[in-house]
Amino acid sequence: MTVRARWPVLLAAALLLVPTAAWAGSIAVIVNKSSSVEAISLAELRRIYQGQKTRWSDGATIMVVNRSAASAIRAAFYRLVHNADPEQEFYQKGSPIPFKTITQESDIATRRLVSRMPNAIGYVGAEQVDDTVKIVAIDGVRPAPDLQDAGVYPLRW
Repeated sequence: MTVRARWPVLLAAALLLVPTAAWAGSIAVIVNKSSSVEAISLAELRRIYQGQKTRWSDGATIMVVNRSAASAIRAAFYRLVHNADPEQEFYQKGSPIPFKTITQESDIATRRLVSRMPNAIGYVGAEQVDDTVKIVAIDGVRPAPDLQDAGVYPLRW
């Protein structure tokens, strides 16, 4: 088969790669679609994942969804948000018991869980976001494809 005869197949394959390649390297912080949360600061995100902030502004308990300590995205998230090792444990003030999060094994599982829990917050590769969840702006910036947010969005790895 000549290149000319294969071009529709090659074009289709290239188009399938574009969404993933365009978003590569951005971690999207997500909440349930029904959440009123639109934006948080990086410092607030840090406090949520360290168990220092446990309630949303409406008083609802925040359900913190994390990835497994062995995942590359958790390593990047912990480095960017906490400047810490992905196995680092955090303690709530006055408690000898480590703060526990709900751990998921994949971006898809994380997204599904957040979409089903009204007060949940999680993080996934930006290419995994769909219309079942909402992306939260961090320090006023949302991840963007094609490196449009490079140097601005704080969760780019």
